[in-house]
Amino acid sequence: MSTGLTRDIIAQLAPIHHGSRPVLQFVTGVLLAERGRQGNNPLDGIDVEEVMTALDLLANRKNLEISPFVGAWDHGVGHFDQSAVTSRDAENAIGKIFNFSQPSFSDGKPLIELIRNIAGMSSTGANYRRAREASIATLITVLQDHEDVSYLKPIFRLADSQTHCTVATLNYDRTLEDAAYESDVRMDTGIDHWTSNGEWSFNNDAPVHLLKLHGSIDWIEEDIHTDALPEARFRTRRDDDQFPNFRGVRPGMIFGGANKLRADGPYLELLSRWEDVLTSSDNLIVVGYSFRDDHINEILRRWVNRGPHRRMVVIDPEARDLRQFGKTNFISQLQQDLLGEQGWSSSAAEHPPRHYRLIQLAHSAQSGLPIALSLIDDDAADIWEPPSSRDAFETMQERVKALSTG
Repeated sequence: MSTGLTRDIIAQLAPIHHGSRPVLQFVTGVLLAERGRQGNNPLDGIDVEEVMTALDLLANRKNLEISPFVGAWDHGVGHFDQSAVTSRDAENAIGKIFNFSQPSFSDGKPLIELIRNIAGMSSTGANYRRAREASIATLITVLQDHEDVSYLKPIFRLADSQTHCTVATLNYDRTLEDAAYESDVRMDTGIDHWTSNGEWSFNNDAPVHLLKLHGSIDWIEEDIHTDALPEARFRTRRDDDQFPNFRGVRPGMIFGGANKLRADGPYLELLSRWEDVLTSSDNLIVVGYSFRDDHINEILRRWVNRGPHRRMVVIDPEARDLRQFGKTNFISQLQQDLLGEQGWSSSAAEHPPRHYRLIQLAHSAQSGLPIALSLIDDDAADIWEPPSSRDAFETMQERVKALSTG
């Protein structure tokens, strides 16, 4: 999905942002070429967060700690950061010096600035900043539309059986909120309570509590000025916010591969709240997470280590056994320590043993969620008797489909 978003953003840039298209295409092209140089398939595409991280770094490249050690950047970096110098710019610069009537060389700064622009010496990172803002504005538009979300309905059934359940997501879209609306289930993100008093709490009448750890496409951030120190306020977007054109407001979400542990806004509070909820739980279902965020992985690490009875179910259609590569990343560490006698991994339709600490399901979310939920919800367990024949297997598939679509 993330690689598809990169293509969608470039293709769907609004006319007002078309000047950013060459910049985005340059950055994406260089990242694709680098994938090829590393022996990977560049046709797989580039994760949109890699593109955003690159744009952010290029916009601020002169302020990076490593900048004094860089003798020269790739030629394209400066080329795509140049501002176009028009004939009107030249007229204005020369006019300021000669005043159009009485020549004076007392102030040559406008002409010097003009010459620097023409020579491409005034790259400020502005084009990369504009390209990043344009990308986020387009992303918000793209994510407002989504496909069928009925496969998420089993989550709401679990909430009914447990009184409530907590879902933490790193996604910015409103897929879960829309799925709850379609299922006539109350869901609370806590953002309204945060806006009113700066603390994160939920409406107890809502059976599903949603923690959007990296923000949401319908949250905005704006600076507020009080009698004390200025601060940023986060709230739900209103129709009059002129969003996503960034006129007076900023998107309330963390976007990009770097700096995802931010001190401003509600993000630390959200993370702390999620860790508290996780600590009180013995079961965790992970869907579609690539285990690339260190601050999330560290919380997961502590949660696993502090309870031998705790169980993690990972749903990933591309799940692989990485133990042969050693403990090279967090997921391979999990597999190294928990697969084997304590873990179970399969793409088959059979029901996994409940006592394993790590259960890895090579399934899509649609087929994997009912399996995972049946491990922690006795009411759903009976749909997963192991099939003994093709007829039984097809029957089971129909039952899972019925559970998923309601």
